[in-house]
Amino acid sequence: LEWWYAAGFTTNDIHLVCSEDLRLRGAKTMDNVTRFLGLEPFDYTDVVNEGMYNVAGHKGYDKVTSWEEVGEEVKQTSSTIAYPLSDKLKQELLEFVKPFNERLFKLTG
Repeated sequence: LEWWYAAGFTTNDIHLVCSEDLRLRGAKTMDNVTRFLGLEPFDYTDVVNEGMYNVAGHKGYDKVTSWEEVGEEVKQTSSTIAYPLSDKLKQELLEFVKPFNERLFKLTG
């Protein structure tokens, strides 16, 4: 982001999308992107309900992968998936990413 800001772009010129939002609130997230780009409104409900693109070994956007094929684990947020980490390792990871997260939050407001 720093490079884009240095090139003259502002926070009003950049729209960030969380992958979790695309997974869990796909139609609303795509609606927000559509508005940001100044495009005509479009109802993404049917597209999102079909499944996902570019997942489960299918590269590209020419084939939709049904939700059943993708599996229930893809519908979950990463925060609900339990990974076997010791408390010590979890704390080390949190400490490691903390300055990067703080920098990102500062850049994105």
